[in-house]
Amino acid sequence: MVGPRTPQGLFWARLPDIPDGMRVQLWLDTDGTRVRGAYSAVPYTGEIEGEVRSRDDVRLTFFERGVTRVVAPRTRSVVLRWDARARTLTGRDAIGGRIELVRAAHESAALRPGLWLGRWTGLPFGLAVETRITQTADGHWRAAYQYQGTGGVRDGSFEGTLDAQSALLIAWTELTESGTVARGRGRLLATPFGLRGTYGIDGSTEGTGEWVLEPLDP
Repeated sequence: MVGPRTPQGLFWARLPDIPDGMRVQLWLDTDGTRVRGAYSAVPYTGEIEGEVRSRDDVRLTFFERGVTRVVAPRTRSVVLRWDARARTLTGRDAIGGRIELVRAAHESAALRPGLWLGRWTGLPFGLAVETRITQTADGHWRAAYQYQGTGGVRDGSFEGTLDAQSALLIAWTELTESGTVARGRGRLLATPFGLRGTYGIDGSTEGTGEWVLEPLDP
């Protein structure tokens, strides 16, 4: 039986090797005692085995294997404890690396201020970028994010407004460490789990790829 402290379903994970500002999509399943799971985070793919130790904590072992032979395999174990809301599992591995698993939100997917996760064409599979969304007094939407991309760390932002069809029209900007600036537009529509749509460079809202936003905060 699935309860609030059952380690099952989709989680967004912050792992020691994931760049700051990013999270990886991680799935867990359990029969109530044993736990198994999987995730993909370049240059590793990971399998997870573990057990529910008590109502409050779970022991997991991460078997991480390189996507190529030059990346050496490794194994790490950790005991993770639930927070008071039974939504986040946190702990540290044997060398002090912090691991945090946040259960994917299934509450309202409506556009609102808070911490969201952004995914777009070109990001490695399974990775998402933490995106802080705010709303101005006049009803406009703003977002800021930072992630490790090609050319080093990228600082990104967008401003958006809702059109007559409730689509979020955004104008985005990204700045790299080298000073290169990229700009474009996007049009995102509501989905059961957040927003999804297309984006492009310069004045186009399409032509480059797909952009997905979903809330991390409940």
